[in-house]
Amino acid sequence: MDFTIFGYIGVLLTGTHLIPEVYKAIHTQHLRDVAWSMLILFLGGSLSWAIYGYHLQDIPIIASASLNTSATSILIILKILYKKNDQPIAEYIKVRSKKKKDRQ
Repeated sequence: MDFTIFGYIGVLLTGTHLIPEVYKAIHTQHLRDVAWSMLILFLGGSLSWAIYGYHLQDIPIIASASLNTSATSILIILKILYKKNDQPIAEYIKVRSKKKKDRQ
């Protein structure tokens, strides 16, 4: 039996597991609940797996690590772009009401 199929199934499952998080982040425009430490650790781990997979010339490892690295990088970029939306609601309301008063 060729067990390589399990590698490709693993690529499909682990390589796409962050896509719902990316979709949600784009849709809601905030990533307050996503910790920086998780993103940095996951990015480091994914890059390490990609290097290891490249060394072994193992396509499933390279593919999975590349997908994970890409999705994590997108989340990091979105977290930076949507930083202003990550304020707690009470703080956001205070800032908005202050801006409104300043305009009047």
